[in-house]
Amino acid sequence: MRADLGNLNPIHVDYPSVTTITVPDSDTADEALRSITHDDGVWRNHSHDPKPAWVDADDEAFARRLAAYYDVPVGRPDSWEDEQ
Repeated sequence: MRADLGNLNPIHVDYPSVTTITVPDSDTADEALRSITHDDGVWRNHSHDPKPAWVDADDEAFARRLAAYYDVPVGRPDSWEDEQ
């Protein structure tokens, strides 16, 4: 599964970017969520912000679950390109 997260304040660059996460197909949805959201997870290692600006994923149910966890919208905004 692939998930994209809008990263307004990335650790490794000085401009907004998209953090793309590829989760092994063998991971359950719970494992994928933990891999991204846990204190030692992917998001904490890629952003200074506590949550992404938005989320998207190739699995709609997982995108909605991840968005609900962070309380952010699902889908890359049309204006995202303008913000970079």
